[in-house]
Amino acid sequence: MQLLFNTLKQYSLWDKIKTIVNLGSCWGEEDVVFSENFPESQIFCYEPNPASYPKLLKTIEGRSNIFPQNVAVGEKSGIIDFHQSTNRHGTSSVFPSSGLYDCIEKLPSQKIQVHCVRLDENLKKLGAQLASDTDSE
Repeated sequence: MQLLFNTLKQYSLWDKIKTIVNLGSCWGEEDVVFSENFPESQIFCYEPNPASYPKLLKTIEGRSNIFPQNVAVGEKSGIIDFHQSTNRHGTSSVFPSSGLYDCIEKLPSQKIQVHCVRLDENLKKLGAQLASDTDSE
């Protein structure tokens, strides 16, 4: 994350950040860091795993610029399969096992269904301030 922050500062982008989107927030630790460094920005965090979401809410409690969503993000809205790790929340995925990542894919998981939204539609519905809305160049 420090590399991201250094790059934003190097290119004088720090003060231009109005909206931050975090896909796969897990427990929200990064969202808190974003909130502390960009207190005037809107932070939209998406975590589809119903087992992780309550801890995410607890982590971000009291931060009025963080907007959590308990949904997946995809190319169309609806209900999708989600492969929920039964013992390591951060290894859950919308993608089924492919056999390419043995260390992660051998962890026990169960297939559940979760809500999925299109990011553009959801951000517009939530009132996010997007660069395309504010740039005149």
